Amino acid sequence: MLEIYVYLTGLNRRVHVVVTRYKSAIILPKFASLLTRLPNLHTLHILHAHTLISGALKEDFKGIRLPQIRKLIIPGYCHEILKCCPGARSVWCIREDGRKLIRAIGTDCKEVEELRGFQPNETVMKSK
Repeated sequence: MLEIYVYLTGLNRRVHVVVTRYKSAIILPKFASLLTRLPNLHTLHILHAHTLISGALKEDFKGIRLPQIRKLIIPGYCHEILKCCPGARSVWCIREDGRKLIRAIGTDCKEVEELRGFQPNETVMKSK
């Protein structure tokens, strides 16, 4: 199914997706590869992801670089994808308190200008 979208690679500017654990060992590597082939992609919105998906994301997004992505709207446990987006400028946290996102921003995403959905308060910053 993902192969269908290859024909549209120059047209995609936003991706809205639900990430499940169902066949994640097959789907996530293909999804990561697909994202690298979307040169005009600027927004990645993960509408929902299972809370236990971060381990699979870490493995399947290892070595992936997505410098074209500027805006991420993601749950806090999808921080492994954020680490792949060094050009991110806007990060919206739609689940959790943002602790893991703060760590990823501090180490991998130096261009972030806007945070939404979480406050980098003292408790969150201590976890950095």
